[in-house]
Amino acid sequence: MRRFTTGERPPQFVIFSFDGGGYADRWRLFLDTAKASQATFTVFMTGTYFVPEASRTDYTPPGNEPGKADVAFSKSDEQLATLLTNLNRAVNEGHELGSHAVGHLCKGTSNEVGATWTATQWGKELDQFTSLFQRAKDRAPELIGEPLLADPNTVEGFRAPCLEYNREALIPALADRGYRYDSSAIATGVEWPTHDDGLWEFPISTVYFNGDRTLTLDYNLWLRFNGGKDRPEVAPAMRARTTEVYDTVLASVLAGNRAPLVIANHFNNWSGNAFNPATADFMADACPRPDVQCVPFTVVVDWLELQTPDYLNNMRAEPTGHIDIPTNGD
Repeated sequence: MRRFTTGERPPQFVIFSFDGGGYADRWRLFLDTAKASQATFTVFMTGTYFVPEASRTDYTPPGNEPGKADVAFSKSDEQLATLLTNLNRAVNEGHELGSHAVGHLCKGTSNEVGATWTATQWGKELDQFTSLFQRAKDRAPELIGEPLLADPNTVEGFRAPCLEYNREALIPALADRGYRYDSSAIATGVEWPTHDDGLWEFPISTVYFNGDRTLTLDYNLWLRFNGGKDRPEVAPAMRARTTEVYDTVLASVLAGNRAPLVIANHFNNWSGNAFNPATADFMADACPRPDVQCVPFTVVVDWLELQTPDYLNNMRAEPTGHIDIPTNGD
């Protein structure tokens, strides 16, 4: 953590980020991998996981009936206790918790969604995330026998469900509530963050297959590789291909503009669990390298705010990292 001088190469930050945070075994996989790999990461929590199914109507999504959500609520106190235990371990080991809103409401499934919400509606959603998280925190001593270390009132980062949002509505709502960054935009390659309207914007990195832009996000790679079909029999090959893509983009950005590489994922079991093991493989290989720092968004924000505007502008002026991935039948 220091100010760099003009012409000095910055650290190569790799930011592993996960949307949702509901799968207990995925928490264990990445907590264990990170601990062994000198890595820390960010999880954008989905608010329904803090709410028991019996209390689902306590959530009132903007423009929809109470209890409407596209993801599950907590099925039992035991499930919630497991989540809170994992959150305490995560905070103890230096990981960051961000917000992924509450109901994960997306186009085609709900009356009104993030892409159409006003700033007032986004504010309601963000405030409910905080209050429902706080309710779970208040229950932690009863459920796990100790306080919850995470503080919902100090969450600093956000990613919009399905990356659907109206910037003119969302960003003011985030800034008014003290958020420091957003990671809902899509890059044209691997780009340096910008600071606009009071927030740092970390666009999700992208690569190109035959000129077709694809996010470094597990779901989008799944669509690229086989159209999102559930084919567990090819999970080993898909796992290897995913890790190969991550290796290629890291090598390119290390030799190129050194912009923070944003790897966006989910705690999922898609297509025979092809993607979480691939991300863990990449984490285990990349993060111990002396020229790589695998850290949460907030650490990069702190570093960015130490740098001079001239230094950051010079880095942004470098090529944005249009990375072509050799096709392998993709």
